[in-house]
Amino acid sequence: MIEDLLRDTLASPDWDLPVRPGAMEDLRRRRTTHRRRTAGAAALGGLALVGAAVAGVTLLPERGVELATYASGGVPAGSPAPGITPSWVPEHGRDWLLTSEQTEQFWAAHTHPSPAPGQSTVESPAPLGPLSQELADEVATAGLPGDAQVRREDSVGGQPGATMLHLTLPGGTPVEVSRATAQGPWTYLSGREQFDQGITVVDVPGTASAAVIYPADAGFGMASTPRAVAVQVVTRGGVTTTWVAPESVGLETLKEWAFTAARHQGS
Repeated sequence: MIEDLLRDTLASPDWDLPVRPGAMEDLRRRRTTHRRRTAGAAALGGLALVGAAVAGVTLLPERGVELATYASGGVPAGSPAPGITPSWVPEHGRDWLLTSEQTEQFWAAHTHPSPAPGQSTVESPAPLGPLSQELADEVATAGLPGDAQVRREDSVGGQPGATMLHLTLPGGTPVEVSRATAQGPWTYLSGREQFDQGITVVDVPGTASAAVIYPADAGFGMASTPRAVAVQVVTRGGVTTTWVAPESVGLETLKEWAFTAARHQGS
């Protein structure tokens, strides 16, 4: 599911990311995976990045300025998401998360934003930059064991704007934290009953963010284990942070880490 999630995220026009040939092969080697949530659809479906789903660059005045908002926290409060007409103004993280029926209705009535112009893929491994540092600073507040090892990665798979932390807990347990920004609302369910059971959307207390909670039977997977849990936090601006860990870590523990970090995001 993670593999499909990443594929959907990188390929979807809902994300502000170009895709180069071989990107999934690189990601498959780095991460692993199983099934599919659909981050993107949208974009974190849709991304729920996680996420993924997703043309109107010519409709955007001063496109470069509007694109810059994605690199600094997503769509600004009170502003419409660039490239979507009629105007769509997200007011809460939940606004980005739709059912399949809601997604069809939304995109039947709105244009799809185009990928950002002028961006190109980045050679891998990419130089470390501020995006992964920002994510690392937030994760440092989450309450993980102090001796957890952290490896940062920017431009994951050569995609500008995609960043990831590879964490190793004491005893060798892996935890992956990734981040990307949605360009439009997305379907947070896979549409497959066997993977969608138990998936819920909740508010993150003290924030305008929402979180999609994926139990171990929701189809996520990691290289080290066939069963994994995941928490995908979506800010009001569409910035999506996905936490994935083996089932042994525990969904409540992962949720606590993700929520604690989310309360420090942008502070």
